[in-house]
Amino acid sequence: IPAGLPAGNNFYYCLGDATFHAGNGPNGNNVFFIDGNLVIDGNLTIGATDTATFIVKGNITVEPAVTRIDGIYIAGGTFNSANVNGAQLVVNGAVYANTAQLGRTLADSGCGVAPCDNTVHPAEQFNFALKYLVGLNSVLGSPSLSWKEVAP
Repeated sequence: IPAGLPAGNNFYYCLGDATFHAGNGPNGNNVFFIDGNLVIDGNLTIGATDTATFIVKGNITVEPAVTRIDGIYIAGGTFNSANVNGAQLVVNGAVYANTAQLGRTLADSGCGVAPCDNTVHPAEQFNFALKYLVGLNSVLGSPSLSWKEVAP
């Protein structure tokens, strides 16, 4: 997934595996359909008025160096936060997956929180953010329902 995607409400489709390297997510409300696996190997931050949704047929893997990902992540397979002894992963948004493998443990030092200890801080922190679901309305729309009362 390259940097510099155009601003606005966009849909993207990837026929195979995809990788997000690092940086700010695209501006606007964007939906990514990935017909394979997604690897996130760099922090992914989304602006205050922007949203990103990743709908992945296979697995979503978050590499050990990643400490923050924003957006909604939907995996048909496994969401894997990397089985590693390192920094805390903060997810702002939501994760939906068939299976979740949350294998991180905080390192003895340099994990990004103090004290660096799983008994005090979680290795993975999920902050549900409704803005990502609300932002989808402008991209996917909302179901319309109409009714009319008729005389018997």
